[in-house]
Amino acid sequence: MDFPFGSGDPDAFADAPLFRELQRVMSSSSGPVNWEMARQIGIANAQESRDDPAPTDEDRRGFEESVRVAEMHVARFTGLEAPTDVVEIRTVRRADWVNASTQSLRELVEPAAARMATAMSEATREALGPDVPEEMRAVGGMFEQLSPLLLGAQVGTVLGALGQHVMGQYDIAIPRSGHDALLFVRKSVGSSDQSRSNCATFGTTNRSAS
Repeated sequence: MDFPFGSGDPDAFADAPLFRELQRVMSSSSGPVNWEMARQIGIANAQESRDDPAPTDEDRRGFEESVRVAEMHVARFTGLEAPTDVVEIRTVRRADWVNASTQSLRELVEPAAARMATAMSEATREALGPDVPEEMRAVGGMFEQLSPLLLGAQVGTVLGALGQHVMGQYDIAIPRSGHDALLFVRKSVGSSDQSRSNCATFGTTNRSAS
């Protein structure tokens, strides 16, 4: 994505770190959503005024044991066929959940974002009309360049709000793509055996049914 403020020279903002970072973020994505913006805003919102400690080895062992037990119970009580692969179990921070979601939700979000961007672009051109001065057309072009940034900010705000509360990737009942791992947000789940067991059973059931 072209940087709409001044030169494209990477050294042009050597003494202006704010604009240098803005240039980096804006050039990091070529699709309808600037996912780097979404990631940064999502993490900032998810961690806002909240402790987000890294999981310990004890946490990881606890979730691993809970999932293996849950797999046996779910297969026995539901009759669902147990997955043939050994699922990867990841105990993560809120920031990690946001990172993972910016990857796994792209196929779902980008088609809708592309339609929104197209509609915004057409509305801008229609509002400007055919006789608008060249300077105003340049302004319209700048808004089109900023569209992925604005959509990225919106996506990041939503992910950040969700990241404050979700316990894993199955809390939101929408399809995802990417790596098939079971994620558990350590701080949201808690450290008690019962809370781990409940979340492990919920995640295992959803994975078996998907």
